Amino acid sequence: MIDIEKFVFKSNVENNPLIGVQLTAMKYFGYMIFEHQRLKRLHCFRGVVFTTTFILFNLAQYVDLFTKINDVNELAKNASTTLLFTTTSFRMINFYWNRTRYVNLIKEVDKNLVNAIKFGDYKIQDIIAKYIKYLKRLTAIFWIIALITANGMCVKSIIEGIYLEYQVAYNNFNSTDIEAPLILPCWFPFDDYWNKFWIIFGIEYYIMNVGMLIVPCWHSFIVSMMGYVIINLKILNFKLSEMNLKNLPNIELIKCVEHRERLVCFIRELSSLISSSLFLDFIIFSLLLCMLLFQASQVGDGIQLGIIACYIITMTTILWMYYYHSNEITYYTDQLSSSSYSSSWYKHSQSFKKQMLIFMMSAKPIMLRAGFIDMKLDTFLNILRASYSYFTLLTQMAAK
Repeated sequence: MIDIEKFVFKSNVENNPLIGVQLTAMKYFGYMIFEHQRLKRLHCFRGVVFTTTFILFNLAQYVDLFTKINDVNELAKNASTTLLFTTTSFRMINFYWNRTRYVNLIKEVDKNLVNAIKFGDYKIQDIIAKYIKYLKRLTAIFWIIALITANGMCVKSIIEGIYLEYQVAYNNFNSTDIEAPLILPCWFPFDDYWNKFWIIFGIEYYIMNVGMLIVPCWHSFIVSMMGYVIINLKILNFKLSEMNLKNLPNIELIKCVEHRERLVCFIRELSSLISSSLFLDFIIFSLLLCMLLFQASQVGDGIQLGIIACYIITMTTILWMYYYHSNEITYYTDQLSSSSYSSSWYKHSQSFKKQMLIFMMSAKPIMLRAGFIDMKLDTFLNILRASYSYFTLLTQMAAK
């Protein structure tokens, strides 16, 4: 039996200004368990059910994908969401496999951030407040775009379903000639999707709601964890540049060294947890964006085109958030040497100067990696270029 208690948050982590919103969403999903919740095993079981059904639906999408392998238009319709759900399914499995490590990181973020807010001076508090405000805005924008995309797909499907049902009932349309307006292309064990439309719609609507909860929540959660690193790097750069060297300069420097080492350990642990998922994104998102661009080029319906446009924006935003903030981590670790140099180190003893020189030489930039791929803005642009190249190739293939 799993010891649920070791995954229970006994602190008030839900109110954490950096990751509280994401943790609340993950609580509803069943990932996170809090002390005030009753029937903790039932909440955990809910997460298992959501995860299992989501993965099974993704497998059914692949069945449908292979049945349409020779039809480029149908393949493009199917592939985009199938690939997105694949990366999400992989993240779900990764979370369950490394649940203890994720929980430990969350507890570290909560403890250190709360202490920095409580006991830091007003300048440090200002650094934290400004960056949290930025991340909250980014999260809100990302959630809005993602929810518009997913809900647009659901609303369009139900309106078309009601309209076609009316046509069959009152205008003598033959239901066998009508293609069921499903939310997502997928395989179901039915011969006639139209006669089972509302059953299929209910299943897909459930899956879409699971996706709407976990997809934006998970990506914004990881970006917020990266934001925690950036906040600490900004604080460390500030401490180094404004270091009080009048009294006990060696102790001040030792504190900064310890702060940097804690951050390096945190970055390594976070990187080891998300590296495989980000590498899968690197491989899949080029194809995903290619399929969406191809869909957009083939669609004549303005509403559907708007939904696809929002879908493309959502996927591009996910990639940008990871690669931009990873680039920020590299930038601010690189700034540590400059911040050290800007202090008044030259006014102190030869021994202290040597220690400062060693610190500056060891403060090398840290770069997150997606497998063996460096996560920087150049890589993000290369993914977009590759997507467009695949799109032009697919367009040429479809024209033949």
